Amino acid sequence: MPLSVSGTGANTVFTPGAKVQPFKNIRLPDFLQDASSYNNAQNLTITVSNINGGGPTDANGTFVLGLAGFHQTAPGTYTLNTGLSYDAAAAAISNLKNLTFTTAQTPAAITVQTTGSLNQTGTDSLTQVVTPVPPAFIVTDTLANSSYTCAGTPYIGPGGVISQYVVQTDNPALSTANLNITATAPGVFIHTGSGVDAITVAGVGGKNILDGGTNSNFLTGGAAGSGADTFFVDARTAASDIWNTIANFHAGDAVTLFGITPTNKIIAWADGQGTTGATGLTLHATQTGAPQASFTLAGYTTADLSNGRLGLAYGTETDGTPYLYVTGLK
Repeated sequence: MPLSVSGTGANTVFTPGAKVQPFKNIRLPDFLQDASSYNNAQNLTITVSNINGGGPTDANGTFVLGLAGFHQTAPGTYTLNTGLSYDAAAAAISNLKNLTFTTAQTPAAITVQTTGSLNQTGTDSLTQVVTPVPPAFIVTDTLANSSYTCAGTPYIGPGGVISQYVVQTDNPALSTANLNITATAPGVFIHTGSGVDAITVAGVGGKNILDGGTNSNFLTGGAAGSGADTFFVDARTAASDIWNTIANFHAGDAVTLFGITPTNKIIAWADGQGTTGATGLTLHATQTGAPQASFTLAGYTTADLSNGRLGLAYGTETDGTPYLYVTGLK
């Protein structure tokens, strides 16, 4: 009869050197409780391998020996003798739940295999001991006066960003609040909602995407030489004005203003506008009866539109969305 195990899975996290109990919720089927096996040996074999593949090795962590009938048969391979009696499964469950695994530097995949009295075998390879996912964001809700860490949601980012996390605007707790969000890991796409928000990726490097949604927002990119950031301004369906002040903009960075063609809105540039202490070159895109979309590049001037420091281009996404692309050249 095949092995049927529950209570296993990729739900054990660790830091190197920690002692964890990966089978503390394990349950085994009753097929080991077979009266005909009373005089026949039954056992479980446990192997520990690199989570990304490779053969069993103690380099991925070791189990503590000393449990009744539990012994190491080879590097990364252990055998638990479940006994000759009718209650072999119960004994195996008790031992496995209390089994301690000492973690190493490399995340581990743990396989459990049973061998029954009639040479029936079954395998479960779901258990994984993995490194914890660090919080990708520190979020401060300025309206609620509360702060917390947030791992975000796995995301495949646009524009070549190797992005693992996103703060989603469809989260009711994030969509209307005034948020200050600090990235603590690189390669993020941060998209807030209709509040007055501050987003910063300063200090994490990598490629990042920052989108403050609507309203007035302060967006801070990484330092020059630390990566290339993209700032989104979406004028397509905005219900209210948008004005983003962008700090730390440098060569390699870009602003994408969605919903803009050379003729559908009036584009105006001005010097010295934006948030106090971060004024600079400001674009205003206006259309009669529609909200205005604006952004400020702190420290830039209109002279940079013609001296080779900034580049401008119009384009269209594959879905037909038009955009204006402003990039830092030097």
